[in-house]
Amino acid sequence: MHHKINEHLGMCPRCARWFHEQSRLEDLMVEKLSPGKPSNEMWERIHARCATKPTVPARRWPFLGRAVLLAASVLIAVGGIVWYVSDHGSEVGSPPHLSALSAAMHDKLATGREPVEFASRSDIEVEQYLRRQVGFRVHCPPRKDVDFEVSGAGVCIVNEKPAAYIVGKVGRAPVSLFVLERKSLDAFPHDRELLRQQGGRHRCREGNYEMVSGIAADNVVVAVGATASDILERLVNAYGSYHESSG
Repeated sequence: MHHKINEHLGMCPRCARWFHEQSRLEDLMVEKLSPGKPSNEMWERIHARCATKPTVPARRWPFLGRAVLLAASVLIAVGGIVWYVSDHGSEVGSPPHLSALSAAMHDKLATGREPVEFASRSDIEVEQYLRRQVGFRVHCPPRKDVDFEVSGAGVCIVNEKPAAYIVGKVGRAPVSLFVLERKSLDAFPHDRELLRQQGGRHRCREGNYEMVSGIAADNVVVAVGATASDILERLVNAYGSYHESSG
């Protein structure tokens, strides 16, 4: 694990910068929280103000200082692990999971932290826009007959692979569909194997979101949202099933 982390830090400037900042923070905490040697005069002042008898030996104070340092180190370590996993969606050194990366991107779109590139309530406009923006075949999005109300689309990068996204709602639940070229599955061996084992459809849950992945024509489609997986699978099945525009 140590070697894998060092290897990743050598190739990722963002993580290397974060690691350096956390290391500096730990050094500062150790420097500022390290206890000095308690003197008899200090204990006398403490007991005088508290009106108590000296019952706690001075040697316990260094232990308290070490406990504070240990707690701070644990918080830093846990915070670092949570940040890394939530940001990268997979363990250090392992291939990324398409499902985790899609869920993270959907969360940004659904909460407004990532603006939608092209806003439109027309499935035809969305289809035509994506065909102009991506270099692979994109089919028509799901429509209202499967309770999907489209609201926009855009293009993003998922593990260095270009992907189209279609956003909308089913009822009140925001839903995103991520569309990749089918051969992009080579970059996600975990998801590719699950789709192979489960006949081209895979259901899972990432955090607060249900997900359904599927092979549709020459695309890989991932539907994500806080709604029932049956609904998401219906959207995946509907993708590309309509008469497509010629624009």
